[in-house]
Amino acid sequence: MIRRISFLALIIIASGMQVLVAQPGERLTPLWSNPVLQQKIPSAPASSKTILSLPFVEDFSSGLFYPDPLRWSDALAYVNFHYAVRPPSVGVATLDALDRSGAVYPTATAFPFPADTLTSQPITLAANNQADSLFFSFLYQPEGFGNAPERDDSLLLEFWSEALQSWVHRWSDRGRSLEAFAATYGSNWRMVVLEVDSALFFSPSFRFRFRNFASITDASLPDWGGNVDMWHLDYIVLSTERSITDTLIHNDLAFRDYPKSMLAKYHAMPWNQYLANAAGEMITSPDDIRVPYSVYYYNTTNPVLQNFTVKSTTGGTSYTPPPYSFGNLVMPVDTFVKPNPNVPLAGFTFSAPSQPYADFEITAAISPFSSSEAIRTNDTVSFYQKFYNYYAYDDGSAEAGYGVSSSNPNATLQVALQFSLNVPDTLRAVQICFNQVKDQANKERFTLAVWNTTSGNPGDTLYTEADLFPVFEPGINWYHTYKLTRPVPVSGSFWVGWQQKSGTMLNVGYDRNRNAKSYLRYNIGNGWDSSLFAGALMIRPVLGDTNEAWVNIPKPKPLAGVRLYPNPAGPVLYVEGATPGEVFRLEFYNGQGQLLKVAEAAGSTSTDGLPEGFYAVRVYRPDTGALVGTHKLIIANGGHGNY
Repeated sequence: MIRRISFLALIIIASGMQVLVAQPGERLTPLWSNPVLQQKIPSAPASSKTILSLPFVEDFSSGLFYPDPLRWSDALAYVNFHYAVRPPSVGVATLDALDRSGAVYPTATAFPFPADTLTSQPITLAANNQADSLFFSFLYQPEGFGNAPERDDSLLLEFWSEALQSWVHRWSDRGRSLEAFAATYGSNWRMVVLEVDSALFFSPSFRFRFRNFASITDASLPDWGGNVDMWHLDYIVLSTERSITDTLIHNDLAFRDYPKSMLAKYHAMPWNQYLANAAGEMITSPDDIRVPYSVYYYNTTNPVLQNFTVKSTTGGTSYTPPPYSFGNLVMPVDTFVKPNPNVPLAGFTFSAPSQPYADFEITAAISPFSSSEAIRTNDTVSFYQKFYNYYAYDDGSAEAGYGVSSSNPNATLQVALQFSLNVPDTLRAVQICFNQVKDQANKERFTLAVWNTTSGNPGDTLYTEADLFPVFEPGINWYHTYKLTRPVPVSGSFWVGWQQKSGTMLNVGYDRNRNAKSYLRYNIGNGWDSSLFAGALMIRPVLGDTNEAWVNIPKPKPLAGVRLYPNPAGPVLYVEGATPGEVFRLEFYNGQGQLLKVAEAAGSTSTDGLPEGFYAVRVYRPDTGALVGTHKLIIANGGHGNY
């Protein structure tokens, strides 16, 4: 949690948000709520269909928002890809001070209170005993890109004893910052290994659970955050034939992150602005394009088959080389997927038919050593490079809130974010992501402002619109679009931001996974200063002929006469084309955009290897590669996914 402090100077903890605040000056705080979860409250978790068996392996790469109900009996932890620092694999489970709806627990206090719980479904250990060398392991990290748990906060692990009919404490740790944690253990992550050697736990319905105790910020600071005291979990493994000195996570190939923007500066930008200087907007060297993954195999020397592709979803150019073998790696090892060295990517630029937008799918893939690899959902990762009608430094996920304050009640406080154009354009609207805080304490009057550039800082004012208030939009794309009362011609570089008289922190979303602090300025009455906080302020200018931001480009409609059935699908999915025997290539994407399976089908295909859940299935013509449609599909009782 964050304690109330009287500030005379700038106080910074470099590793995270233990105290990220300056008064007077910049302030960076945790989020008060999780708006993503507030829009995705699940129904009551499904009861387990079958008792789980060993081994139990979970790395949280196959789900998003909530734990998989086939493995977990509650929905209180937050499954995500953006709060942990350098995770062992994509996806972690985060325990914090928010309930399953994304709001602060109503029982929350400034003193440690029981918050989230992550409880497994029953696992049969009836046939096991002490001779099996049965061990439980997991990796954990405090804080990450979120808020550090205080010393009085804690993370606990408990095992269920059928014989005692109660939970038995097995392990716990006190809160601390990530900086202090890494200094103690020599790493951002710590692996814990515990032996399951008591007859108390050898039963047909063994379970385990993680719990955390959290404490919220002083209620007298309502514009501060409430999403605090974070713990992140990854690679939870329960299996036999191990030892207490075991440092093996699990035999697995796993991506640790997703592909990033191939643009040197922006996460997204207008298509016309990109085309005016395509080569200049790209990452300078193809060697800078790398997607990190790890090989968690021991006593093995093997090549890894890997691939990096760029596919246009709007009819443009693509980069689709064949997979290539990468060395004989001595395991374990941390390495990267890069573009195929035999098919150089140097000089590549995005292009598409004449249209106002473009969309490209960047995918990295690694092939496992064997079909028996336990986790396949972390072997393929994708990123969508979007060229719509807005600029963005941020990736759309806020890990913190940003604002400014001053001890001078008469000062005009200003914040400005810089954007650079390749050709003159017209500013039509500004999108701002405002974080919700307790009692909407940040709903204060402000003035939207646009400036040109003078000597590297905001210069003359091009536009102001007073008497505006923060608007809190629900859902994943939770930006509010402020449409300008008149179009504003802009050229060169310009700045977008706000002015305010109140000292209340407006709490604008701050993306801590991207770093655009060199383009952020603030002014509390003594001139413009550069930001000290690494991250990206979530403000997006909308340019061109419309004041509506194109958040998602309409996808091609399913081709007439092509359908997938049944839906929900079982072990077999039927593909019916306009011509009998027509062949299609199907790509199955889960809810977070991961490509899980590719299949060619002429009449039908198996769903084997796909876990139950919701999918987007892209249907292509294999001869031309043309996308003919995207279908929504539910797989139930038949994927037999090994996840």
